[in-house]
Amino acid sequence: MNIKYPLLLPTIGHGSTDLILNPPVTLLTHLFCLSIVKFIPELQKKILLLTSSIYHISKDIKLIPSFFLHSIWLKYPICSKLYLSFYHTPLHYKNCYKYNNKKIFKYQVSIAFLTTIFIQYSLNNNYDKYIENKLGTYWWIAPVIAHIFVNEYLKLQKHLIKEQNLAKLLKVIVKV
Repeated sequence: MNIKYPLLLPTIGHGSTDLILNPPVTLLTHLFCLSIVKFIPELQKKILLLTSSIYHISKDIKLIPSFFLHSIWLKYPICSKLYLSFYHTPLHYKNCYKYNNKKIFKYQVSIAFLTTIFIQYSLNNNYDKYIENKLGTYWWIAPVIAHIFVNEYLKLQKHLIKEQNLAKLLKVIVKV
């Protein structure tokens, strides 16, 4: 079996973990991003990817280091694959384990594993070339950006729930 993009293999499925937490938002965001990426010019696709990636990676290492890291990635793309596979993705799974209950985490790992197998099968059968013919060279930017948007949305959602719970607690304390 020929494995395409072996350094990205560990990274491929990690974005699918969002599907377990909020399927409608995840699916709609992927469709929305796909429609955007299909119709915008190549330069805008690259800018969208770069800016959203800088922001997303800044959650791992802060904003200024993220700028520097991306400048290295632009010059040495292999560094991005190494970072994503051996730092960002394990950190993502660590956060999934830390912030979700263990049953949900098992589902997240399962869907990520199945997604990785499906994507690898698709790559080995050149479905990526078929998609590229239909959607353009940078079609893969759509799922990357969708993952970033959904990930940020889910973090915001959790933060708002914590704020609501704190507000309820404060009301109870004030009444007493």
